[in-house]
Amino acid sequence: MTAVATPPGRDPLSATPDALDRCLVALLEAADAAQALGIETGAVRAAHADAVRRMGFPGDAYVLAFVGGTGVGKSSLLNALAGETVSPASVRRPTTSVPVAWVPAVERTALGPLLGWLGVDEVREHGATDLGPVAILDLPDMDSVASEHRARVEAILPRVDAVAWVTDPEKYHDASLHDDFLRAWVGRLARQVVIVNKADRLGPDDGRRIRRDLEADLAPARSAVGGSSVDVLLTSAAPTPDLAALRTWLADGVAAKAVVRAQVAATAVALVHRLSREAGVDPRGPSTPFLDPRARAAAIDGATDAVLRAVDLPGLERQGARGRGSRP
Repeated sequence: MTAVATPPGRDPLSATPDALDRCLVALLEAADAAQALGIETGAVRAAHADAVRRMGFPGDAYVLAFVGGTGVGKSSLLNALAGETVSPASVRRPTTSVPVAWVPAVERTALGPLLGWLGVDEVREHGATDLGPVAILDLPDMDSVASEHRARVEAILPRVDAVAWVTDPEKYHDASLHDDFLRAWVGRLARQVVIVNKADRLGPDDGRRIRRDLEADLAPARSAVGGSSVDVLLTSAAPTPDLAALRTWLADGVAAKAVVRAQVAATAVALVHRLSREAGVDPRGPSTPFLDPRARAAAIDGATDAVLRAVDLPGLERQGARGRGSRP
């Protein structure tokens, strides 16, 4: 099985259509090789089908999901960006029970089929022109006491183009965020950001410490697939909104089609790496056999000895002699 390595230093948003096609072909080839080794490939093939489907949708906007736990302020952030109530907000209980989309009015029609595929029915339009070509989803809480809320997040997450992981000074080290989501997804996302909301409660030193902690936590997952670092932003949705860093990140001029291609490519590379590891191949290096030459030779010798011990050689020789003697 061949490992597919990500070139170091390569900007994931520079993926061309040809490069994306090669990634998808490599993903299917890796799945075929893994299946021959007895490795389960159903989820990988489903991801490939989703990638092909995603690339077929029209429109010039990419989809960004706000993902976070209860009370961290996902809905408040979206409302502050909008300057009005787009998604109901509450710190006391899970409030967002279904995904809510905030989309550019000029892209509403084109985004319809994509939002339908994502299972998003609640849609709010806006006329802002300073945030870039992005449709923002406010998802249910990933740590909600309502199990169906988490299930909706897990169903949508593989199909979105980018993610803003929203946390706060109290929850930024929560196991639910790190173990269940960041560890699994950071390496599979080309465009993402971590937002520490409620930063108005922090002093300058606390803000720098939290940023350093999160950057250190995120680095291993990104480096495992050759990805770049993940930005960590400090924001405040209330009482006085401070969203300058988030607005800058949203409006940094990234082309929507590039984001979509990069996400599909990042997913393909991450899944090939996963299959490679399950097959015992180093995903970051050249293809290598499962055993080094000396160990492989010893294994062959051992298997040969076992076969010879199990075979009745004298009996086979007698049968061969009789066979030769019976020829005319």
